[in-house]
Amino acid sequence: MGRIERIIENVSVPGRICLAGENIDWISGPVLTMAVNDLRTSVGIISKTENNVSVRYQHLPLINDQFKIATNYRYGRDSIDYVKSVVSTLRKSNYNISGMELRIQSNLSTSGGLASSGSFCVALVAAMNQHFELGLDNEKIAEMAYVAEKEEMGIGCGQMDQYAVSLGGFLYLNCSTRPPEIQKLNSNEKVVVVIGDTGKSMRFSKVGEELKKRLEKNDPSLREYIVKTEEAIQRIRKLLMVKGWNPEEVGNIINQCHEYIKIYKGINNPVIESYIEAARENGAYCAKTSGARSVGGCMFALCSRENSNNITNSIIKLGGIASVTSVADIGIRYNKLHDKFIA
Repeated sequence: MGRIERIIENVSVPGRICLAGENIDWISGPVLTMAVNDLRTSVGIISKTENNVSVRYQHLPLINDQFKIATNYRYGRDSIDYVKSVVSTLRKSNYNISGMELRIQSNLSTSGGLASSGSFCVALVAAMNQHFELGLDNEKIAEMAYVAEKEEMGIGCGQMDQYAVSLGGFLYLNCSTRPPEIQKLNSNEKVVVVIGDTGKSMRFSKVGEELKKRLEKNDPSLREYIVKTEEAIQRIRKLLMVKGWNPEEVGNIINQCHEYIKIYKGINNPVIESYIEAARENGAYCAKTSGARSVGGCMFALCSRENSNNITNSIIKLGGIASVTSVADIGIRYNKLHDKFIA
């Protein structure tokens, strides 16, 4: 006899930019984020009778992984480790997870400051939620993804990434509580986003470890960064509560936040700085690093659609990878579940 195989063609989760508050989510709480269309992680699932998980990376065709389903694994920082951590986290939370084949596609830069690992974990949880009918809402999916990274794998992350990409849109997240305080803010259809990517990555852990050492020493410069950035976050938040907010007014404060990263955190990335300068010279309302890495990583510019091509071309001329995108008002996207008959 044949069998019915349940397939999800595509669960898709966006990346995010940090408008203001890099690292403040795990230091003291408040951040402002924006989920971005076009840069996304997608996961599809096919059921398997074997008690294992196989993974096919469609954007990395030469790499395939497989492991047996369990609740305890030893973790590195490879893609398969994130898959294992999600499976283990869900099983430890008493969700029934069985054999499956995962088909993964992503165009997010790894360790580039756009929440690639957060997007990946959320997409994995969301796909398993739909496939195994776990009944999780988007906030619970974000929580499970956070547990998988923070507690299961031991990564020193905050809650920003998982909630930003799960819920989408412009968000104010106060991560001083768990779950965080969440406020959805207004989009502005006149504003588009240019992402400038160096094509080089730097793991968050390298940034986070240094900041934690400075916090332990009560570094006055880092404390000043926190105070000034939190004040800026509240000013931007207030502006984004108004429909049709003024992008130049918002942009001026975001530009200030970028300067705070350089002055008080002491992070100055010459390549990113060249992209930012070019974006501002070509009419961007603002341009800022996303993720605040001293090497590699990404930046973003908020701009009008009319100026987006000039900004994109200016970044490409400097050797960067640039693309125009918009706010992803919806975070997790589910395509329709369907059944396939296997003879």
